[in-house]
Amino acid sequence: MSNARNLCDTQILLQHLQVKLTGASVTCPVSGCETVLSSSYSELFGVPLSLFGMLAYGAVGVAALAAVSQPSSSGRATLDTALATGTSLLAGVSGFLM
Repeated sequence: MSNARNLCDTQILLQHLQVKLTGASVTCPVSGCETVLSSSYSELFGVPLSLFGMLAYGAVGVAALAAVSQPSSSGRATLDTALATGTSLLAGVSGFLM
C-alpha cells in the first residue's frame, strides 16, 4: 500500500515539476494549484520543491530496494536506519508544508 501511494505521489511531483519547468497548465482536483505552483514558496534556491520531493522519495525507494536485497548483516542495519531516518524526515517535512 505504501509503495503504491509513493508511486502516486511521485507521479504528482513529476507533473508539478513539468508545470514549473515548462509553464504548462496544471491538472488539479481543487482550485488554486497554479497560484501555489507560481508562488515564491514553491521554490528553494530557484529549484522547484517538487524536484526535491521527487529526489527524496527516489532515495528512500532505492534504500528500500537495497534493504530488501541485503541479507541480515550490519549493512542491513545501516540501511534500516537510513530508511527510518529518511521516512521520518519526509513525514516531518510533509507535515510542516501542510
